[in-house]
Amino acid sequence: MDTQLINRMQNLVNSRVDDDINKNIASYILQNIYEIDKLTISDLAANTYTSTASISRFARNIGCESFNDLKQRMSDDSNVVDAFKINLKDIDFDMVRPFKAYVDNVVNALQNMEEKMNVEEIDELVKEIHENENVYFLGHNFPGLLAQNAQRSLILAGKYVHSYDSAIMHMDVAKQCPKDSLIVVFSMNGQYLLQNREIGEVFRERHVRLILVTQDNKPFFANYFHKIITIGDQFDCNAGRYKLELFMEIMVNRYIDLYYGNK
Repeated sequence: MDTQLINRMQNLVNSRVDDDINKNIASYILQNIYEIDKLTISDLAANTYTSTASISRFARNIGCESFNDLKQRMSDDSNVVDAFKINLKDIDFDMVRPFKAYVDNVVNALQNMEEKMNVEEIDELVKEIHENENVYFLGHNFPGLLAQNAQRSLILAGKYVHSYDSAIMHMDVAKQCPKDSLIVVFSMNGQYLLQNREIGEVFRERHVRLILVTQDNKPFFANYFHKIITIGDQFDCNAGRYKLELFMEIMVNRYIDLYYGNK
């Protein structure tokens, strides 16, 4: 199941109080999440008191090519189990302190990151973000959500950056962004281009500046990036999430420290 689509539909439902076509469609899908793959576009239109054209527009608005694409991306439940268990899979609840090993792993990862953190490198990134008119933050799933949170904070600091968490939107960015754009990709384990190499090809052809932030010192297709910022040594994804969140918090606060109020 595509958690990015679920996040977008959550945002639609949570950001509107009044009746809205897209909100009603999103609400129906979220309430009937395991039935959508059995419905035709006409069924969904009838159940939401809309039209098939409205359903098609809704699908495109949340980053799908069509209603059938939406159904396909919602029907695969392979990563749902991972989403439920990612924090608990190695925890033995029969132990007296079942969370100790998990917390120790996170603490060790954060301490490792702090020991190896290069403030000058962070400041160079922040300077590029400040000086470039066209900045894009890209990430999938959790890194994408963190990027959106960083986007919100930078907007409050007076700096507008774009942020997208869908591969379809990333390809649109690659094809349409100005050639002097700064693209910052956030990826816990450096696998962004493993599934999106064609996006990297387009970025390379258009000669935009591409920066990767990751905890992997040997990311896939590293030669596609102009710069790689490594946040400590590589730990598992459980710990990596916290490292990436801390990095973005530091990055945003350094921006505020250096540039907020100094425009």
